[in-house]
Amino acid sequence: MINRLKVHIKDLLGFAVAFLASIGTVTADYQSIVGSNHDLSTNPAITGNFGVCAYCHEVDEVSGEVSDQLNRSNPVSTFKLYESASLDNKFTGLGSVSLHCLSCHDGVTSFDALGGSSGTESNNMNTLYPDSQAIMGDDLSSHHALGAIFSDNHDSEKFATITSAGLKVYDSRLECTSCHDAHGESGFAKFLRIDNAASSLCLTCHIDK
Repeated sequence: MINRLKVHIKDLLGFAVAFLASIGTVTADYQSIVGSNHDLSTNPAITGNFGVCAYCHEVDEVSGEVSDQLNRSNPVSTFKLYESASLDNKFTGLGSVSLHCLSCHDGVTSFDALGGSSGTESNNMNTLYPDSQAIMGDDLSSHHALGAIFSDNHDSEKFATITSAGLKVYDSRLECTSCHDAHGESGFAKFLRIDNAASSLCLTCHIDK
């Protein structure tokens, strides 16, 4: 009886989190991807019905087990990276995690471009949501310094500051998911990893050390 009650309570909590996520009011420490803008399975405008996880991850068709392995095709776009005369960091190109994000957010790659396929024509952000602020396009030169490498002693100090604040660095490189978590587990707006009240997230990196 107790075990059944625990399961029932867990189900109710899961439903509550998913419901709050769907109406965009979650401020708790955990938010499910279910019902969020990254839940493409619930969007009637998007071609394909692969379930919540399969738009990004490999999912076993028999067991339903979700793999950590990402399953999106490479973006159609060729990207122009960030440029600034005041930035000393080296750039080696975008990492796989950023390319994964941009395989939707470039605006032209199809939502259902999975496993090496090109997906359905016009099933992309530019066509379905032409006014969306989530479209990054292929010119990233005025966006954040994606692909920037933290290398010297000055950067090492900042590296430690960034990671201790709850942001992430990938092989010493800045990527989309350094500041954003596609699953929205923090519950903050725009899938941010930490709260940006009073620009607190921005100031994690933009400090003079």
